[in-house]
Parts: sequence; C-alpha cells; structure tokens
Amino acid sequence: EAGDEAVLLASALPGVPVIVGKDRRRTGRIAWERFHPDVIVLDDGLQYWQLHRDLNIVLLNAREPFDNGWTFPRGLLREPPSHLRRAGIVVLTNADQVGESDLRALRQRVGYLAPGKLVFTAALVATALRNLGTGEQRAVAWLGGKSVTSMCALGNPESFERTLIGLGAVLAERFRFRDHQAISSAVLEDVLKRSREGKAIAIITTEKDAVKLVEGQTTPPIFSLQARMRVDGDAQFLEAVLQALSPPQCTV
Repeated sequence: EAGDEAVLLASALPGVPVIVGKDRRRTGRIAWERFHPDVIVLDDGLQYWQLHRDLNIVLLNAREPFDNGWTFPRGLLREPPSHLRRAGIVVLTNADQVGESDLRALRQRVGYLAPGKLVFTAALVATALRNLGTGEQRAVAWLGGKSVTSMCALGNPESFERTLIGLGAVLAERFRFRDHQAISSAVLEDVLKRSREGKAIAIITTEKDAVKLVEGQTTPPIFSLQARMRVDGDAQFLEAVLQALSPPQCTV
C-alpha cells in the first residue's frame, strides 16, 4: 500500500517508523507526537520550505550534477544551482564514475555555490546478491562472465547497468521501466520469456524493484543486487551530522 522506496526503507530498518504523506508538516507532526524520535530524516526535502530543518544534506550526481542548468519544465532541476547555498553538507555521488579532473572541477563549482560547506564524495558499493525465490545469498563475484538480464524501474537505469557490467556481468537483455513503475505479472512473464530466449541464466534487479515483485522461484531465477553507500571520510561526515543535531531540536 506504499511506494517502493518507503517499503524498502521499512524492510531495511526494522523498528524505525517510516511515515509517508504529501503534507510533510502533517507527517512530521505525526512522527513527533506518536514516536517521539530524537531525529526525523526527511527524504527529498530541500525544496519543502514549509518545514523547519536543522541540517540539509544535498546529494549531487557527479556524472550530471546540474542537468542543463535549468529548473522544470525547461530542465530537470527542482531549484536553481544557486540554492545549493542552503546545504549544510554536499555529497557528490557516483564519484567513482568520473575522472579526477571532472571531480575537481565539480568541487570548485560547489565551493563557489556553497562556500564554506563540507563536501564529501560517495559511491554505491554492491555487497551481495539475493535470490528472490529461495532467499539464497551469493557474492557479487558470481556475476563475473555470467550472461544475465538487467531489469529496473529507476530514474537513472544506466547507472545500474554500468554497475552490473563493472562486476563482470554480460547483459543479454536490458529492461528499463519508468521510475517507480509497478511490474505486473504479465510484464514479468515477458521479461522471463525474453531472458530465456536470450540465454540469460539470471535476472538481476534492484532492491527497490524487488519489493514490488512476488517472491517465488522463476526460470531464470531473479536476484536483487544489494548495495550500500560508501562515503569517503565517513567518520567526519557522521561527526558533522551529529554536531548539527546537538542539542536536538524539533520544530513542526
């Protein structure tokens, strides 16, 4: 009854309440009144001016940090680059997918747009594969030289596919669906059929997409690629976050 990201968060964080709603003031109040948390983490909230924040952590995709520089509808930005000055911490994601010179130039631009703010680099690191039918865990090294199908419903499917190729997988088929799209049984059956025809020995999907699939054994089997975010300088990052939250405040 919830979106894929909320379900994934709830399954990955047992015991941590996950509240979903369009009115962040209302959901923030529910969080405070019902659960009395020390910290409320607001996802995708820089542009939500109505809610007080003690710290804004802004993630920029190092491969395409500012799209074409314009806000929607002329571009994909929700706010102009100049608003980066409201960030407390800036994290450059996918930093492992760009060259040193590009990363250095991006750091300089971020320094100009958000002077004095802490800047970290980060990358997604694949940690394991989970068979949706059996629950079996496999090391990501298993992908080396294997012919597989990639299936995802992401805003940036190329990043997921690059990750699989970087792990040594050979992509026999690629299925890209729009971000958050539900994968019906008919669509899944077509993916399975075309994967068998393409001689793929497995279908690899994301953890976010896996929560939308009915778990059961299929031919070929479906695996979710588990991953974590590695922040370079994670101790300093955590220290900066804790410093911003001390003493704890909550204004809803």
